[in-house]
Amino acid sequence: MITHLPASIRVGPARYTLERNIEPDSAGRIAETIHYQRIIRISTGCPPNVLATTALHELLHAIWEHYGLTGFSDAAGAERVVDALASGLAQVLQDLGVWPEELRLAGET
Repeated sequence: MITHLPASIRVGPARYTLERNIEPDSAGRIAETIHYQRIIRISTGCPPNVLATTALHELLHAIWEHYGLTGFSDAAGAERVVDALASGLAQVLQDLGVWPEELRLAGET
């Protein structure tokens, strides 16, 4: 089972770089996906037990973008769908023993 995410992850034709930013963004979010820059940023304040679900959440945003789901919902609706899928997917994969309950980014101890 993985314990650390790599420095980048391919989603469809794009490779997203995973970064830690210093603070939550202006809206108080602990993570964000910037599609045009192919970056997933996660706050340094996001602990390993929250990162396991947060990483899935942000990866689902990238999947939503690259697999043609952007036209099916407004931003608020997409956020609700992604949040529910990330939480449910994390729970199922953790129960199956294939996704960790705690996760770190590459290079973190």
